[in-house]
Amino acid sequence: MNLTERFVKDLPINDFFSWCFTVSKEQSENPNHELFNKATAVLFQDSEIEIKHGIRFDTEFLPERIEIELADAILEMPVVICKLRK
Repeated sequence: MNLTERFVKDLPINDFFSWCFTVSKEQSENPNHELFNKATAVLFQDSEIEIKHGIRFDTEFLPERIEIELADAILEMPVVICKLRK
């Protein structure tokens, strides 16, 4: 299953960047920035997801922030909720 399919399957996602970290960690015990960025790219594939999977999703950026610790970076990311559009 590719990342886009996994994203669609896992919707709704209550914390997108934590989801990205989890997916990256499944691919490598110590995920790095490059692997994490590949997972985050799914957020910008909304047109592809709509065409290929027939769904649309909304994102909501919350004021809270989380820390993601990667092998080569520590990132402070916003909490982003992704849910199916009604």
